[in-house]
Amino acid sequence: WAKRSVQKIYLAWLDGIFANAGTVSLRLEHDPKTKKRMRVAPPSSKTGWDTSTSISPILHGLQHTLALIQIHTGVTHQIRATVAAFGTPVVGDNIYSPPKKSVFAKLHGLTQEQNHTFHVLKNKLKCTDWAEPQTTPGDGGFFLHALYLALPEPYDEAFFLTPPKYFKRSDG
Repeated sequence: WAKRSVQKIYLAWLDGIFANAGTVSLRLEHDPKTKKRMRVAPPSSKTGWDTSTSISPILHGLQHTLALIQIHTGVTHQIRATVAAFGTPVVGDNIYSPPKKSVFAKLHGLTQEQNHTFHVLKNKLKCTDWAEPQTTPGDGGFFLHALYLALPEPYDEAFFLTPPKYFKRSDG
């Protein structure tokens, strides 16, 4: 874990349209207004943790985006704070809604390996007939799912976790 060689990829419905794929590096810190959330630290901040997150939208609806998200670091609320910084919080995430865009959030291109991994997972999901989420899951949670975990040698194993049914609700 400390060497950052474990691949951790999540699936999320985002509230809004996240148009482009890319990787973002942000410094996150605790929000001084509430300990329940993180925020993007301004460049002058001496506190916080550096993060790296790759995001690839795989399906767009009228109001939502289904995205694959890979975290290269592991900071509390990293995914939730990062996508909210782009104005597209995870659907049902009351802590990071309403969206507040950060001027410090900028995407850079994905690597060839990231593009390939995201493409393989997108094909495995077969999400072309999925419908946008209408409500939050029954437990009041939000639409973020740990989808894929790949361990390096000596384990050299990968795990794909099927998304819950409420993720792929279809009207058809």
